[in-house]
Amino acid sequence: MHRRKTAESALIESAERSRAIVDALEEGIVLHQADGTISGCNASACRILGLPEDQIIGRTHRTMGDRMWRAVRENGNPFEPESHPVAITLLTGQPCSHVVMGIERSDGTRAWISINSRPLRRPGEEEPFAVAVSFSDITRHKATEEELRRRASQQSALADLGRQALEGTEIEVLMDEAVRHVATVLGVELCKIVDAGPSGLRLRAGLGWTSDEAGRLRPVRLTGGKVRREWLGGIAVPIPGRERPCGVLSAASRTGRDFRPEDLEFLQAMANILAVALEQEELRQKISKSSYEWRITFDAMPHPVLLAEPDGHIIRLNEAARELAGLSFHEVLRRTVGTIRDAEPWRTIASLLREGEATAQARDEQGGPGTSRSRR
Repeated sequence: MHRRKTAESALIESAERSRAIVDALEEGIVLHQADGTISGCNASACRILGLPEDQIIGRTHRTMGDRMWRAVRENGNPFEPESHPVAITLLTGQPCSHVVMGIERSDGTRAWISINSRPLRRPGEEEPFAVAVSFSDITRHKATEEELRRRASQQSALADLGRQALEGTEIEVLMDEAVRHVATVLGVELCKIVDAGPSGLRLRAGLGWTSDEAGRLRPVRLTGGKVRREWLGGIAVPIPGRERPCGVLSAASRTGRDFRPEDLEFLQAMANILAVALEQEELRQKISKSSYEWRITFDAMPHPVLLAEPDGHIIRLNEAARELAGLSFHEVLRRTVGTIRDAEPWRTIASLLREGEATAQARDEQGGPGTSRSRR
């Protein structure tokens, strides 16, 4: 009798020691019986899953779809019960390793776990009588991965838009590309670029907006250059201009999702690239306008005026000179003066150019003043 009590005490002590060791593990441990029912779990399993032990014991992998036991895949789709590592191990007798699963906790948070399942067999039996499941919390690791992917996608979008801006992509195309990048990177359904002029907002580029929604857009106040939230749970930033913002870039979601400060920084970086592109476009338009005004003035001069290289190649001539030559601008351009007409004033002009070229060459050979200057 004494020997039996001693053996029982030893068994109890051994079981308690084993239980203490399992409870001390950082990994969650869950034991499933052959019918899939959970018969035991450790403290880490309760902590990771966010459920007390009495709400875990008695459950099966088939109840993953309920409110307190919802499992999802990495792409957000539901994790089917028949794909659970426990179901696979019970069916095939083979272990599963490093299966990633998201668990929707009862408090609304999501935990990511990496699961391993191992079959337990009695001696001489092929079918497992139970499955031991271990899992570790990889939520922080997943968050780090997601942050790296997010930053990479933002940098890629900024680099692509910046490259297109440097290549001189038309501003309308550039705005469409900016809207597309913002919607993709931030994962929003709605994105737009609008003017910030005194005449009110005018839709310039947009994605996802219905005509009704576009008609009900509220102005974005940019007092002091500050950003204010828009309707539909969105964010907006100014597109900087020389004296005041020249437009607004905004992103929104119909689901009313929250945006992070990093999202706002990305949106502002995209707006800054657009600002540079808009400034370049404005400069190109001013140069084009100045060039046009100069050509009008040049052609309006009543006397023939000719610009030529020292070797006689014609660079520009006004309308009076073209009428004198009896040729169009494109017929004269890059020809030499001597080939225009074998008559005056073309012979005299060609002779003066040859004399000037000879004088310049002689000065160059003597190393005289003006050697390094243009001889045009």
